[in-house]
Amino acid sequence: MVHKKIIAFLAAVLVASGGISPVMAQDSAIGIETGEPESLHLIAETEFPVKVSDNYEDVLGYAKQDYNMTFCEKEAEEVTNIANQQEQVESYDICALIVSESNVILRKNGCFTFVDIVGELQTGGYVNLSDWAEYKVEDPSIATCSLGRIYGVNVGTTKVTAIYANYEVSFQVTIQEFMDYEAMMQEMIQGNGVEAYSFTVSEMNTIMNRANGIAHFKWKPAKQFRLNDGSDVEKDTPLEGLPYSQNERCTVEEFSYHLRYSEDFYDLHENKRYKQPSTYWATYGIDCSGFLCVSWNVSMENNTETYWNAIKNTKTERYEKVGTYSVKQQATSTGAVDQSELKEAYMLLMPGDAVVTRYERMNSNGTSVVTVGHARLVTGVNKKNKEVYMLEARNNFPEVICVSFDDLASEYYCPFAITSSYYNTK
Repeated sequence: MVHKKIIAFLAAVLVASGGISPVMAQDSAIGIETGEPESLHLIAETEFPVKVSDNYEDVLGYAKQDYNMTFCEKEAEEVTNIANQQEQVESYDICALIVSESNVILRKNGCFTFVDIVGELQTGGYVNLSDWAEYKVEDPSIATCSLGRIYGVNVGTTKVTAIYANYEVSFQVTIQEFMDYEAMMQEMIQGNGVEAYSFTVSEMNTIMNRANGIAHFKWKPAKQFRLNDGSDVEKDTPLEGLPYSQNERCTVEEFSYHLRYSEDFYDLHENKRYKQPSTYWATYGIDCSGFLCVSWNVSMENNTETYWNAIKNTKTERYEKVGTYSVKQQATSTGAVDQSELKEAYMLLMPGDAVVTRYERMNSNGTSVVTVGHARLVTGVNKKNKEVYMLEARNNFPEVICVSFDDLASEYYCPFAITSSYYNTK
């Protein structure tokens, strides 16, 4: 199979990974006629990695692309369609297993990147198996790995082994520097005042306490529990954080209640991807927008569409832009925003603010274009290094992540803040 050439809707550059890789490389969708001005769609011909190819190079980068097309906030209608699909799980007859990077180096904890696990087919050619392989991390206190995504936890070096069928391949992961994000957050809050668009010191502390409560809630499942990436944890395994779910978003208190008393707590909610293996949502948990809602103590009805539409509407009473970047009111996604203006705006972010991106791609049925999005809660900014530290609900459990201004802007993350009049209104 040769490269698939796709007419991309709001096509974006897949940024090559360096010390840390982009948190979410832009997904793309097949262009369709919408009747809107062509200038809003930036239609271009873009090549993306494919799963199977006669050429090894063609399948590299697929792990990042596949991850980014899966773990995002989807339209409700699409979720229903996915749940009704009956995709057959495919197996591959391989003669060797290859890893795209034998020595992964992350500059600090909170950073992450992707590796590709590639199988050499008995019949010739290559298949990307990053989302099919089983991963075993020698020391999970240093790094974790899921579906080819490597996330730094603490300073040190560990070995990761990927297994598929009777084959396995290992690679080394090194985290060079430890960042105490909670100490950094407190230093920023107690520093030299609060800049525009941000909360008072007391409000910042309250928001961060709520957010950390979501991320650090400790619990044990009474039965086997399936995580968002499809992996299972055994009964009585110590877990930390509310699990990712778009089935029923809830607060820490609500989750604790359901854990004890709800009969459907361990029910599986299958999230099938187009021609790909299934992932799963817990019955109860938190997604990216819900994470912000709980942290700000506002209604759970808010989502990435709410945030983006508010940024475009200067008369909104709920949210406002951080910075002076220009937004066209008719723009359907954040890809219409100038990246250089976004980078300037990131300098104004403070703990308790947020960033959001919205973009179009094909739905998981491959039948129409849908809009998806993702949001993150800001915990701090390193203006010297031009990095933003954030908490996000996107993977199995909430994580602290570190992302450069360049990477955030390349994915059109728009900074915004909740207004004081809407904050704490639940």
